Amino acid sequence: MMKNTLSAPFAGAVTSAAMGITSLITDQQRGRIDMDEFVTQGQILCLEAGIAAIGGALGQTLIPVPIVGSIIGTVTANLVWGVAKGKLGTFDLHANAAKLAAASVSLAREVGVDENKILKNDADLDSYFLT
Repeated sequence: MMKNTLSAPFAGAVTSAAMGITSLITDQQRGRIDMDEFVTQGQILCLEAGIAAIGGALGQTLIPVPIVGSIIGTVTANLVWGVAKGKLGTFDLHANAAKLAAASVSLAREVGVDENKILKNDADLDSYFLT
C-alpha cells in the first residue's frame, strides 16, 4: 500500500520537471537563452522537483492520510527550499564562466603549458582566434 501512496509525489515531480525542461528547450531553440543558461536552469528545475518529491514522500510517511500528507510535505519542502535558496543567492552565469576560465588557466599552468601560450582573458582569445 505504501508504494501506491508514494507514487503521486514522484509523478508530480517528474511531470513538473518535464514541463519545465520542455519550456527551457523552446527558449533555447528560439535563442532566448544560451546553452549555459539552459543547463543551469535545467539543473535548478530538476533539483527543485527532487526536493518537492522528497518532501511529498516524507509528508506521506509522517502523515499517513492519503493525499493530505503528501500535500503538506510538498508545501513544507518548497517553503524550506525557498528560504534556503534565498540564503544561497542567485546563480550567476557570468561568475560561473569566470570560475571555469580561471580553473582552465590553473590547469594549463599545472600541466606545464608555456605561460605565453595560455589564453587568460578575452583579449587573448580574440588575438588567438582572429589572427
